[in-house]
Amino acid sequence: MPEESEEIKLIGNHNISGKFKKMVSENQRSLIFKNNPTIYFINLPAGFKGEEEVHGNEDDMYYVFEGGGELLVQNKDANNRFDSLKIKKGDFVHIPSKTVHKLSYTEKGIKYIVIKIRNK
Repeated sequence: MPEESEEIKLIGNHNISGKFKKMVSENQRSLIFKNNPTIYFINLPAGFKGEEEVHGNEDDMYYVFEGGGELLVQNKDANNRFDSLKIKKGDFVHIPSKTVHKLSYTEKGIKYIVIKIRNK
């Protein structure tokens, strides 16, 4: 279980941070609230290469608390080319709904949470 640290405090809501710590300590993969948000705990091995994905009605927010990797995010203002973002411990990334993205590579593995917020 991670130590009490800024990455957990970032979540802000005491109720959510307590549930997140319990989720990590019990190796649960997701935490679903009655309405919004849904939180996923992701632990990917070194060398992982993801597939492109897009969510029509959900924003994704990633918070990396261990390791790092390369995240490709479609840039709609630049003829839909992909921007490469090197993400590492402490990074917080917002991916708006309808944006194609993928975690393209992890050199040493990565642990992060994804907070999915459904748009109304």
